[in-house]
Amino acid sequence: MHKLVLASAALALLATPAFAADKTVPLAGKVIELTPTKITTQDAKNHRFEFARDSATPAPANLKVGDSVVIQTKLVAMAIAALPPKGTAKAPASATKTKKKAK
Repeated sequence: MHKLVLASAALALLATPAFAADKTVPLAGKVIELTPTKITTQDAKNHRFEFARDSATPAPANLKVGDSVVIQTKLVAMAIAALPPKGTAKAPASATKTKKKAK
């Protein structure tokens, strides 16, 4: 029985990376900008999200600024930078830059 549990856990851990890439995340908000190459939304907490899109991205033909939408998106890491442990040298400048919110 103990070996069966360990084997099941090992199989689950090995299978997880294959399914993680297919996970989608729904983000709801109002459209505040819309072009053929991007859509920008704002959620109830005033967070802005900008999504790239192209002619293959399914969307209603009559979509317009002000419409409420739910966007299915995949979260994919583009780059990962290691930060030094707390209390040591400064973090690299590229890892600490943040965008300022537009008001």
